[in-house]
Amino acid sequence: MVSGGKLTGEQTLLKNIEFKAGANYVITEKTNEKGKRFVLISAYRADTRFSIDEKEHYLIDSAALAVAPLGSTE
Repeated sequence: MVSGGKLTGEQTLLKNIEFKAGANYVITEKTNEKGKRFVLISAYRADTRFSIDEKEHYLIDSAALAVAPLGSTE
């Protein structure tokens, strides 16, 4: 369960995630062409040329490990 969103503090349940020891993960929010918002968890590696506050810091290593509509809890 993650909490947040750009405009709201909605909780979203992401299921069946297999986290690996030593890996780094980032939670992001995407909007599709119809305006529907989704929460994603992806593995990443850091680009240390950028600060942790910059999106360029996160180099996504794989397709999203989990995707769910923002606010879904089932």
